[in-house]
Amino acid sequence: MGCHKIFLDTSCANFPAISLYKKQGYFVEAKLKNHWLKWNYDLIGKFL
Repeated sequence: MGCHKIFLDTSCANFPAISLYKKQGYFVEAKLKNHWLKWNYDLIGKFL
């Protein structure tokens, strides 16, 4: 498919998910303040 990067977002308060993603090689790229439903989210990415 030619993809070179994966992005996802999760709530900043979802510590178990963030920990799991980091163990899989993802990293936090940005903090999204008041994003979905006025919640704070982390934008997470990984190069393939």
